[in-house]
Amino acid sequence: MFNNKDKLLKLETIVHPEVKNKIISEIKKIDTNNIVIIDAPLLLEAGFDDIVDKIIVVSCSEQEQIKRCAKRDNFSIDKIKKIINNQLPLKEKLKKADFIIDNTEIQTKTRRQFEDLWQTIVTMNKKKI
Repeated sequence: MFNNKDKLLKLETIVHPEVKNKIISEIKKIDTNNIVIIDAPLLLEAGFDDIVDKIIVVSCSEQEQIKRCAKRDNFSIDKIKKIINNQLPLKEKLKKADFIIDNTEIQTKTRRQFEDLWQTIVTMNKKKI
């Protein structure tokens, strides 16, 4: 798909609306006082940002992203770069982010950032209720 922009676009026009409808449907089943986190790597690209209150971007360097993806998915570097190039550039995602978690370093540091952010979100939610 990543070699053919037209086929990729066609797939996205079929899949993204269905995924968005499913997310909205699932959110409606949840108590409105609860915090809901949507893990959607293509949230901005798919136009899902209109259904969320805040955007969290988890980032790391492109080199680290390629290394991790190659190890996890056993993809070639060429394929990984094609996937990355079909996404919104990280710089643009960071501009749209309300919160950023830097996932470049060790897992414990990333976890600590998430725990701190979680406390911020919980506090914000309590003020909203």
